[in-house]
Amino acid sequence: MLKREEEEQEEEEIKGKKKDISEGKEDHDSTVNANPEKDLCTIKRGLNVNKKAFLTEQVSAIIQCKSPLKYKDPGCPTISVMIGGKVVEKALLDLGASVNLLPYSVYKQLGLGELKPTSITLS
Repeated sequence: MLKREEEEQEEEEIKGKKKDISEGKEDHDSTVNANPEKDLCTIKRGLNVNKKAFLTEQVSAIIQCKSPLKYKDPGCPTISVMIGGKVVEKALLDLGASVNLLPYSVYKQLGLGELKPTSITLS
C-alpha cells in the first residue's frame, strides 16, 4: 500500500513540473546572463587599443565592401582554324584542357586515311 501511495505522489509531482514548464514559468533563481552579446559590446567600447593590425588585400576588401565585378559566363569560346589548307569553323578554343579529339566530319574533310579503333576514357 505504501508503494502505491509513493508512486501516486511521484506522478503528481511530475505532472506539476510538466505544467510549470508548459506554462512558461521563468526561473528567477538563474544567474545566467540573458544577453552576453550586449555585455561584450559595452566592454569593448570602454577599451582603447593602440595596436595596428596588418590585413591582407582580401580581408581589407571584405571590410570595405569592395568586391570584384562579376561577369557573365562567356559560353564556349570558338575560333576558326586552318588544318592542312582546310578551314574548320567554330573549333573549340583550348583553355588548358588536354583532350585530343577530332570530330569525324573534320577527319573525313582532311582525308587522313583509314581509322584504327582505339578505346579511351574521359574523366
